[in-house]
Amino acid sequence: AWWLLPPGERSFTTPVFDGWAETEAYFRRLWAEQGPFDAILGFSQGAILIAALAAVGALRTPRAPAASAGGGGPRGASP
Repeated sequence: AWWLLPPGERSFTTPVFDGWAETEAYFRRLWAEQGPFDAILGFSQGAILIAALAAVGALRTPRAPAASAGGGGPRGASP
């Protein structure tokens, strides 16, 4: 599960994340079936993924701090 970008766009510049709904649903299903987890770590695009999941409330749990490195949040985009 991931998202696809329009030609010439990057994860931190695009206003469109094709496949986001599937990515979010996959993460929520994974969390329900295999979680809870002690922590979540994302690097680069994974860091953007963690920021987006936190923004939509998919990381609401006191047991899993999230850390991201080497990524940026999407600009002006709604996942």
